[in-house]
Amino acid sequence: LDDPKDTSANAHLVQLAKSGGTVVAEAIIGKTRADAFGAGKAGTYVRRPGDVQAWLIDRQIVAGTKLSDWTRERLFDVKPESIKTVTIEADGDTSYDIVRDSDGRTFKLLRMPDGKKLKFANSADDIVDTLSSFNLNETRKQDSPEATAPQNTNFGIARLETDDGLKVYLKVRKDGQGHWMTLNASGLGNGMKAAGNLMALAGGWEFKIPAAQAERIFKKQADILENKAP
Repeated sequence: LDDPKDTSANAHLVQLAKSGGTVVAEAIIGKTRADAFGAGKAGTYVRRPGDVQAWLIDRQIVAGTKLSDWTRERLFDVKPESIKTVTIEADGDTSYDIVRDSDGRTFKLLRMPDGKKLKFANSADDIVDTLSSFNLNETRKQDSPEATAPQNTNFGIARLETDDGLKVYLKVRKDGQGHWMTLNASGLGNGMKAAGNLMALAGGWEFKIPAAQAERIFKKQADILENKAP
């Protein structure tokens, strides 16, 4: 169990603290040992900070430094076929609505402008599919100095509604370093419980999403439409 302060160390110091920052428990977590306590039962080497004695305990502890090691990686996830309507508003462009088609699987624009058609048949499907789930990458408080910096610019707004009454409002801003999303949810019936669970997880936070995902969702109408052939 190396000193965690050593840049080449494999061990990590894990601390549990109260909301005020007071540490109530801590341990240095080292390597795991497969089958240490029988077939399929791994152990982990641990020691108290300041102690030279290390112990092999009968638990496998994952003490990685990535956010996904400690949290549920999937932030938001609904089946695309359960989405009834989507509204997309790319910054600086007129909003447009996407609705589920009569086949129950594909999507189309609610109001197609005269003389226009989709450049690609699956353009609306791709937007809905990309909007249906988000993984947790980086996060920061919604009222943090980084989140409220004046140079942050709006990138787009999306609204979706599912068959069970869940309504989700997503706003994405760009801060020069990446795309950050805030999420609000409400609902009726079964959607009310889903909205409550979502807000308990996401309320008050901003989440960094991949640039490619943001760009696939917030397409301007000119990006997905073209003139019909004469």
